[in-house]
Amino acid sequence: MSLREIEYTDINAFSKVLIDYNSNKKHFSDLISNFPSVDNLTKQVSSKSKNYNHSFRSSLVQEINNQYEGIKLSEKQKENINKLSQKNTYTITTGHQLNLLTGPLYFIYKILSVINLCEKMQESDTTNNFVPIFWMASEDHDFEEINHFFFKGEKFSWLTNQSGIVGEFKLEAIEDLINRFEDKIKDSTYSAEIITILKDCYLNAKDLSNATMKLVNTLFAKYGLVIIDANNRNLKALFKDIIKREVTEKLIFNESKKSLEILSELNYDIQAYPRELNLFYVEKEKRERIIEKGNFFETFSGSRKWNLEEIKIEINNYPVSLAAQSNKDDLIILLDEKGKEYSSNDFAKFISNKMMNRTKNITFIIGGAYGFSKEIIEMFNLKISLSKLTFSHDMARLFFTEQLYRSLTIINNIPYHNQ
Repeated sequence: MSLREIEYTDINAFSKVLIDYNSNKKHFSDLISNFPSVDNLTKQVSSKSKNYNHSFRSSLVQEINNQYEGIKLSEKQKENINKLSQKNTYTITTGHQLNLLTGPLYFIYKILSVINLCEKMQESDTTNNFVPIFWMASEDHDFEEINHFFFKGEKFSWLTNQSGIVGEFKLEAIEDLINRFEDKIKDSTYSAEIITILKDCYLNAKDLSNATMKLVNTLFAKYGLVIIDANNRNLKALFKDIIKREVTEKLIFNESKKSLEILSELNYDIQAYPRELNLFYVEKEKRERIIEKGNFFETFSGSRKWNLEEIKIEINNYPVSLAAQSNKDDLIILLDEKGKEYSSNDFAKFISNKMMNRTKNITFIIGGAYGFSKEIIEMFNLKISLSKLTFSHDMARLFFTEQLYRSLTIINNIPYHNQ
């Protein structure tokens, strides 16, 4: 089989700025630190080692493990996740929207590129570790951009009336689309295997983020790819200082403005312009852009409004928005192994007392595989322990549900509990 390379310039499918960038034009030196190459990435490693807060690593590993609960990890993935806690580990990251069934082909190409680059870096530099990362843009709200794909000239679309960030969309009516796609590819090679994978990922997932994570994991787990869901309160809390600077200094707008001026002077077409403030406020089934009006900040609809100090407090209180979203008469309790232990009778008395005190709602929170973050533990003082033993998340839910039912039968004198 013969192979022939085709230059970017001969394809007539790419913009001038991309062609010049790929050709390593010198005038890009004012816009980027280094062109991507093994030698230049080695320089980047040196720079990152001096400018990274390594205290973030433990939180990163904890949240990644929590996100992978219920998803099978390859041995290489386990090794890579553990390596992230080490100071000599660096990541090469790509990201994408949660396109249906991966959507356009470059969804796959981007992932293959970072896996390949990590392998090349590892061969070149054996003193450091390199881990490929896929960052899921789960907080995106442009559903129309991701709810379809094309196959052999036919468009396959998933329709839903849900709103808000797409990662939290429930997968209602998705089975009809997969069945239609199955009928389209039934005579193709590997069609049975492909449909089995798609059904397992999409029909057994709690939402679109979970389905996408399962699918990408099925395809690339053996290569050690680590997937991160961007819709994570604790991870976002790690850069709250940068978020505050975005509010006060308009970091993205001002830095991008300089780059756009240079690109314009070089006679390139400008494809995107940043907003002055690049932040969104996420609530249940809603994602709204934050805009600045005079001395105040508010959501696009005007439903929420802050002055400068108030929005700083809002950012500081993140990630624990449960307290802000709860009514003053609500009670939030963490199920934590270091909490107070109760007998069934004492737990029933506890519940009864709270009901008598007109507690409107009682919310019990079960942590992930690695428990709660430090911020959440410090925010909520009331903690209950099911046992000193360690249970899986699913078993803890089962045991606690039974104990809650038992306490209600005790309170209401329903035969169930043996004294």
